[in-house]
Amino acid sequence: MRRRVAGLVRQHLAVVVGAIERGGNLVTAVVPNQRKTKLEPFVVANVAIGGVIHTDELNSYRGLGAAGYRHATVNDSAEEYAVFDYRIGATVSVNSIEISGGT
Repeated sequence: MRRRVAGLVRQHLAVVVGAIERGGNLVTAVVPNQRKTKLEPFVVANVAIGGVIHTDELNSYRGLGAAGYRHATVNDSAEEYAVFDYRIGATVSVNSIEISGGT
């Protein structure tokens, strides 16, 4: 399926969400879109409450901290690919999931 956006033709691509445990398993799923209502249920089903979650700055991930997760972000759009977050005491990166081809 194609969609015209600002004079350009853009093909719809699959949206894949993934979770990878450091040194552990990879879980992925195809979701219909990047909305919070589609991403958060995946997180709840695959990550224990209290777990640390690293994401990019997509607004759909906002609220994960309030849901009981230790959430930290990197700002990919500013070419920030890893940053030390003193709140969680760890380096935040989404490189593992991106390299895996999971998303």
